[in-house]
Amino acid sequence: FATPKKYARPSMEDLRKCQKQVFDIIKKYTHVPDEKLKEWIDHKRDMFFYPDEAVELGIVDKVL
Repeated sequence: FATPKKYARPSMEDLRKCQKQVFDIIKKYTHVPDEKLKEWIDHKRDMFFYPDEAVELGIVDKVL
């Protein structure tokens, strides 16, 4: 079977562009430093934050 063009997988270049856009958004709204974001990416795992960390990073305004 040939995969129709509209269902073709995105190129690595497209994926990298998308990833950069996502990272830029994360950095803009959370003020996470580049080093910390790179560390999260390198570990390739889900991230969980303690309430005080979420406030410090700007993910939430305050903890109720």
